[in-house]
Amino acid sequence: DFAQYQLGEIYAKGTLVKKDGEKAIDWYKKSAKDGDALPAYALATLYCNGTITKQDLKECASWAKKAKAADHDVTELWDKFELSKYE
Repeated sequence: DFAQYQLGEIYAKGTLVKKDGEKAIDWYKKSAKDGDALPAYALATLYCNGTITKQDLKECASWAKKAKAADHDVTELWDKFELSKYE
């Protein structure tokens, strides 16, 4: 749900709490269980960029597909990281 997504954002950005990549990912995954595009896209971005977790393009592609299935535009991410290799 959206509250879980917001908690993911708080931990990812370090807003009001110490930045914590593991907690951010955990909250995003809980939120993404409902098929929501925002947490799926957030996870794809985190895994592609490798900013608060290790870069994992296969995981990125997986989450990008889920975001796309929920009608989120992932074209920029897909092209930048050549995610078609991981289909």
